[in-house]
Amino acid sequence: MTNAPPPPGHGLLRAAARVLNDGVMGFLAMLALALALVPALFATSPAVDAAVDAVEWGIVALFALEYAVGLLLADDRRAYVLNPWRILDLVCIAGAVASLLPRVSDTLRSSPVLRLLRILRAALFGTRAGAVAVHRVSRSDATGERVPMRVSVLRPGERLAPEPVEWTALLRRDGSARDHWYHVSSLDRDRFDEAASAAGMTRQALEAALGEAGYPRIEVGDRFTSITLWLPEFDPEQQIRRTPVLLAMNDQSIFTLSARPSDLHGWVAAMPAGIAVPDAAFPTRMTYSILKLALQRYEQVVGHLEQKGREHEEHSMREPQPQFFEETFPLKKRLFALRADLWRLKGILNSMAEGRVRFHGLDPCHREFLRILADEADYLYETVANIRESLISLIELRLNVVSFDMNRVMRLLAVVSVLGLVPAIAGGLFGMNLAGNPWPLTLPQVAFGVSMGMLGLLYVFYVKGWLK
Repeated sequence: MTNAPPPPGHGLLRAAARVLNDGVMGFLAMLALALALVPALFATSPAVDAAVDAVEWGIVALFALEYAVGLLLADDRRAYVLNPWRILDLVCIAGAVASLLPRVSDTLRSSPVLRLLRILRAALFGTRAGAVAVHRVSRSDATGERVPMRVSVLRPGERLAPEPVEWTALLRRDGSARDHWYHVSSLDRDRFDEAASAAGMTRQALEAALGEAGYPRIEVGDRFTSITLWLPEFDPEQQIRRTPVLLAMNDQSIFTLSARPSDLHGWVAAMPAGIAVPDAAFPTRMTYSILKLALQRYEQVVGHLEQKGREHEEHSMREPQPQFFEETFPLKKRLFALRADLWRLKGILNSMAEGRVRFHGLDPCHREFLRILADEADYLYETVANIRESLISLIELRLNVVSFDMNRVMRLLAVVSVLGLVPAIAGGLFGMNLAGNPWPLTLPQVAFGVSMGMLGLLYVFYVKGWLK
């Protein structure tokens, strides 16, 4: 998880990466190929050759800049440098720079061999830029690498320190494991049957709880009370990612399961303040700590989205239209999902605080603390709803502005079209020549009449407000 603020200049690098995207680099590659073919196919003047060289070097500089920006933004720079497509980029850039070495003579620079190398370099640029799908697939494969399953245990004490244990320790826990919290990160699918049996539920229920289609809920069973939560976090790309966590507890022990990598023990142990619940057993205190952690995560995400909403409000009219809609529509979608999660989490906390749900370890004296958590969830829910309403209003305002600008263009086209009808009708009635026609009209008279007709129409449009 990366909740730390980005380093200085990170936003500028992100902006440069958005500008130098795969589409732009593909266009530059095609332009480089065309420029490389011009001297080989046509006899050009020295001025044209100089202009072609200048544009080619500009394209090479942009490819070098794109390579440097990508390297600075890469999470794993070694993997970035060793990527075959990035090696191809580096070869193309280095080949262009090599032609500037002092030992390369002017004769070689203008020879057909160097022209062939320029064409090859441009073709390689195009090959790299045309492999957008390969880039995206390789990135998704790299991010989708399976992380080994980890099992750890947390025991009560003054200093909470998780310890790694074997999977069998969770399955064979007995009375000696009282007040222990087991956490399983990156749960293997072939362990789902054993995990479901340990949690007192079916495999289908476990898959639903840890799947992408799950939602926060609470279920009270004979052996355990299970709570399904979503823990939001920021990935290295500063995108919001939700990690589903299943919590199963009773008055003796607690264990949590996650199909994704999650250091839940470390996150809870690093919380600055303890849970002020008097006379609560260790499993109960840890359950409340996890609920508090979930609210803190949602608070961070809501604050981030609120800041993004303010930025769009301040710069909405200065942002380019495509960029505005590309950023606001996904933001609206994330707000919708976040509001749904908070609505369900608020319902869980309210049910626990009001005593509608009786689960293992819950004591009536804990309800005041649960009411505080429920109030925090309700505040976050209302905040997300307000941010979403403000964003929708901002999108509607931008759509209205775009529609208004389009109407102005259409009105201008209508005015020009109607004004053009006057000389067109006059020309159709009188023909191309006035001499020899049976009416005593001269060309200046016809031009004056056409001008007066057009001025009259302009006055009509002015009165209607179409010229404002």
